[in-house]
Amino acid sequence: MVECVAVVYQLVPYHDARFSAAARQVDLSVIELHGQNQGMVWSSDVNRQFPTRLLALAKDTPQGELTAKLSEALDRLAPKVVAVQGWASAAALDAILLARRRGAQIIAFSESNVYDHPRRPAKEWLKSRVLRLCDAALVGGRDHLAYLEALGFGHERIALGYNAVDNAHFMRPSGLGSVAVNPLGINPDQPPYFLVASRLAPEKNLVTALAAYAAYRRLARGQPWDLRIIGVGPLDAELRRQSHELGLDGSVHFEGFQGYEVLPGFYHRAGALLHTATQEPWGLVVNEALAAGLPVIVSDRCGSCCELVRDGQNGFVVDPLDIGAIAARMAALANGDVDREAFGRASSAIVAEWGPERFASGFRAAVSIALSRPARPTAVDRVAVRSLAAWM
Repeated sequence: MVECVAVVYQLVPYHDARFSAAARQVDLSVIELHGQNQGMVWSSDVNRQFPTRLLALAKDTPQGELTAKLSEALDRLAPKVVAVQGWASAAALDAILLARRRGAQIIAFSESNVYDHPRRPAKEWLKSRVLRLCDAALVGGRDHLAYLEALGFGHERIALGYNAVDNAHFMRPSGLGSVAVNPLGINPDQPPYFLVASRLAPEKNLVTALAAYAAYRRLARGQPWDLRIIGVGPLDAELRRQSHELGLDGSVHFEGFQGYEVLPGFYHRAGALLHTATQEPWGLVVNEALAAGLPVIVSDRCGSCCELVRDGQNGFVVDPLDIGAIAARMAALANGDVDREAFGRASSAIVAEWGPERFASGFRAAVSIALSRPARPTAVDRVAVRSLAAWM
């Protein structure tokens, strides 16, 4: 028997850092449902400090097969506590049902906030019913805590610290000219650039980011900074077409998917992160940029905004639809109207409090809360759970 099992869809590097820190404080095992996506291997050098069980299920695995394999894994581990990634998939909801059937206490990992998606009353009611099955929750910040409270989940059962990355992996080392931080062939004598690291999807609002970048270039004094975009997604062709129509050929660089090991090189050569999403539960790229000592320009719809961005101190908070305001903030950074080095130092100081140890302490607190709760009947409201699963 282990004290706690976490069930995740796919272990990626930020999970490795979080759970390795947590495993130093809690008896922890992790069940990974799907493994690496083909063509998107996040890390080739994994140093996990916790036991894992990979079910290796394809994304389109029939739900019955997934349930059976997950049930078998939970039977083998017999945890006292099961931690589940939210309620946004049938797999997560199945994990909640299976845990409750075994009498385990349940922790919900959540980074949802009230404004990251359109909210429908009927769906919100179903979520509130599902949350009644959970004993504790671990969330990112204040907005995420407030959302669970709005769903009827008690404040006293919510711990903070979910959204952390491996700060050490992204920290700016000394000697920026070294191969270790410049594996990209970027000329170190060129000006820095604005960096976008995002899925190329509608909610990331890169159409506005490109328009703002074009507007910034009209405000630039001296040689304008380029824009580098890391990521893949359904809007790739449309964004490349927009960039061409705006006359940005040679200034906007679409870098595609980049593995975890080379990401620090992009951050270390950048001058600032640009993140203009209109829907963003948290935005771990903000953590990464701050760990690299960068100023940031971040949408006020981004869940990490109120926790990690101090407007005018380590970056700027912007309306993601205000092209002129975004361009003006870009110009302020690139033209030297603000002390970019001071902004970077502030970023490093802020994110120092948001590393894997913060996740570990929050996770330990959530486990303690869950274990302090009285045992409950194993019968559950399966109708509400299955209705929510169908909605997903």
